[in-house]
Amino acid sequence: MSTAGIVIFAFLFITFILIFRSFVIFTSALRRGQFKLRELNCWLGGSIIFVLTFCATMHYHEELGIKKTCAQNAASC
Repeated sequence: MSTAGIVIFAFLFITFILIFRSFVIFTSALRRGQFKLRELNCWLGGSIIFVLTFCATMHYHEELGIKKTCAQNAASC
């Protein structure tokens, strides 16, 4: 995998962790009845960033070297 692919993968991984954390905070606040719009905005904003980055990565996966690495790993099995 190229350096750009590794950077984007790390970005997606960190974004996913932050989205999951925001979702847990949002759902717990919703259950307590202390819902704030800020928690919903953080969760939705992070989700949109994750989905857009994921879609761009899948569109340009050959340029990022992801397809080549996957094929090499499959061939080594």
